[in-house]
Amino acid sequence: MSNFFIFYAPIDVILSQTEVRQPDLVMVSCQRVEILTDRGIEGSPDLVIEIIPPSSLKQDKMNKLVSYAYFNIPEYWIVDPNGGT
Repeated sequence: MSNFFIFYAPIDVILSQTEVRQPDLVMVSCQRVEILTDRGIEGSPDLVIEIIPPSSLKQDKMNKLVSYAYFNIPEYWIVDPNGGT
């Protein structure tokens, strides 16, 4: 049994009344089940993974990094499918 709930897009991550994101993958600890609602994830998940297309890599990388840091998301991974490992 996993210690995390794992979700993939589309799922709303509601960070505030004006900030809603739909990351590609999201993990929420079972200890924080209270942030899972009928609306989506209401609060900061434990891990967000974004698969970013090359056309918006630079812009998305910075915008999303700033947003996720502001809302205290502890882990934010960017996956560049065309980049190296």
